Amino acid sequence: MRGHIRKMRNIGASYRNDDKGSIEGMPLYMLIMVVVVVAAIGIMTSMMGAFTGQNLGNVAADPDVIHISGGEGSTDFTVTVKDTEGKPIKGATVYVEGEGVATAAKTGEDGTATFTVTFDLGTKAVGELSIRVTHDGAFGGQTKSTSVLLVKA
Repeated sequence: MRGHIRKMRNIGASYRNDDKGSIEGMPLYMLIMVVVVVAAIGIMTSMMGAFTGQNLGNVAADPDVIHISGGEGSTDFTVTVKDTEGKPIKGATVYVEGEGVATAAKTGEDGTATFTVTFDLGTKAVGELSIRVTHDGAFGGQTKSTSVLLVKA
């Protein structure tokens, strides 16, 4: 009875006993698989739209080299924070540390934070102020760093 459907004795299910029956359901399974994959891609794409916010791109100090007469004194400098598209980031936290300085500020609408710091290089010819910027962007907390070089004149 090749090619005919037989009834299984113990469980009451039908099956085919020829080679053609093994491919019978394949197109339906492929169609279901394609529908599931397309739905999953659609869901993942819509979830990606929820990632909004700016990501840290560029952090720059102006000036990045400060010449100091006598090795001690006070100076002003500005830190500018921009995202990956070059737009200013408001609300990023800027930390400045080194040479006896430890301070922090938030960036304003224009993406800048201005600092006035007083320091003493002592007998050193050069010093450095480390600048670290943190920001909660689209993909979580982010950190970028730069520095200001202090040179005794």
